[in-house]
Amino acid sequence: MQDTLEIAILGAEPKKNAVVLARCGSNMAIESLPIGPDLDALTSFSDHVDKALRSLEERPAETDLKIFGNNLFKYVMRGEVFRIYDHVPTNALVRLSIFSNSQELQSLPWEYMQYPNQPAGPWLIRSVVRIIPTVESKLSKPLKMGDLKRKLRILFAYADPVDQDPVSWPSVKDAVERAFLARIPANNYEMTVIDANPKDLVETLQANDYDIFHFSGHGMVDPNGVGQLMLMDRTSQKSIPYSAERLSMTLRNRGIRLVILSACSTASGNFEDKFDVIAKALIKSGVSAVVANQFPVPDSTVATFIKPLYDELLKSGDIDRAVNEARFLLASDPALTQGTAASLEWGIPTLYRHIAGSRILEP
Repeated sequence: MQDTLEIAILGAEPKKNAVVLARCGSNMAIESLPIGPDLDALTSFSDHVDKALRSLEERPAETDLKIFGNNLFKYVMRGEVFRIYDHVPTNALVRLSIFSNSQELQSLPWEYMQYPNQPAGPWLIRSVVRIIPTVESKLSKPLKMGDLKRKLRILFAYADPVDQDPVSWPSVKDAVERAFLARIPANNYEMTVIDANPKDLVETLQANDYDIFHFSGHGMVDPNGVGQLMLMDRTSQKSIPYSAERLSMTLRNRGIRLVILSACSTASGNFEDKFDVIAKALIKSGVSAVVANQFPVPDSTVATFIKPLYDELLKSGDIDRAVNEARFLLASDPALTQGTAASLEWGIPTLYRHIAGSRILEP
């Protein structure tokens, strides 16, 4: 049986010390995480990555990204926690879970963590998951595939407003369809495609139950730190901001197991408010898991990430494994590894979920 190393970062209050807990088999350790210059330096580099992806600054060099990843490792793997890590086999599964209400800890791009003396980039056997604490939430059970009495239903909503940069939503939709066609019989699933304007979105959700909601379009964070999807007005074809809180209200109590947001900055914003970050608000509203982006995401890379994500989800039913697989294949894309500048795209997608929300489907 493969060993598993569980690492949990816990911190409830901003500007207060947090702790890291590590457990592997019968071994367990807890160490304090300081809130000070070390954390400030990590946050500063994260801001640099964000500006680079907005073309406001030059991309960091690959070596700089690796140093940042090593610094993330050193920040977490300290004392007795490092001793546990140092003794696990190299093929052990590693799951880093962030249980925190602290903006400083939640907003760090932990996906870029690098293990010393290992190749740079993501690992298939390492998960980074942001667990959102919830109380009295009732999750939908994993959907058993192959039951002809109950099709898997996907709602694919796209928005390509005329006042925003074009979005290649057809290629994203095609990637989703190809994954389903390759994995399960056509009579076992049903995909509905709609223009994402507020009226059609609400009416479609009222008319049918869906297991997966996938949005392809634009996302942004307003000056107050409120995350927003940019839906589209049916008449003017211009964008309409749809806030994180409003989206969570729209999707609440509809039995949706998984939300995938192919849009920028859908996992960023004011983390101190539970309904300002879109991914966080959706977990609070009862969705089991959300795949969202913590930085601006290049439109050309979205379909590259989405296809393997659905492939693995339909194969294993596990969203942690699906995100790992998609991240690894995105990092392997030769179009993103040119020159000395860092390939940042593989670390942009994030996984937010309920503590018991890793299993979405039963293949």
